[in-house]
Amino acid sequence: MTAGLEDADNTKEAYAGDWRRFTTWCTEYSCQSLPADVPTLVGFVTHLTELGRKTATIRRHVASIAKAHRLAGQPVPSADEKFKVFMEGVTRVKDVRQRQVPAFKLEHFKRAVQEIDTSRPACGTRPCCCWASAEPSAATSWPV
Repeated sequence: MTAGLEDADNTKEAYAGDWRRFTTWCTEYSCQSLPADVPTLVGFVTHLTELGRKTATIRRHVASIAKAHRLAGQPVPSADEKFKVFMEGVTRVKDVRQRQVPAFKLEHFKRAVQEIDTSRPACGTRPCCCWASAEPSAATSWPV
């Protein structure tokens, strides 16, 4: 399952674990895992939903299964329009939409800087704070 994955190591591990869970579930319920059909994938997603898995986790499982099918040259069951409609319903029923974390604002940054322990030197002989920007030439450092 990991051949052909150019993803990060953590993604490869997650996909491999997702695929293992899917094939185990398929074996337990006498379903074919590769190629899987839409009803099989719907059953597995329903299983994950009943276990209380979050929408993002379910979507990652679906992506893992799709990746395995693509690598094997098989039709991808999650590409079916009926499955897409089913997933919209899962998202709506679970009402577990991803929420954006509040922005890290300047006030938070100032508070974090004020909480830096300046009793120990960090850069050479004096404590300092380094501020990096997207432009390497704009990175600066100043004594605290």
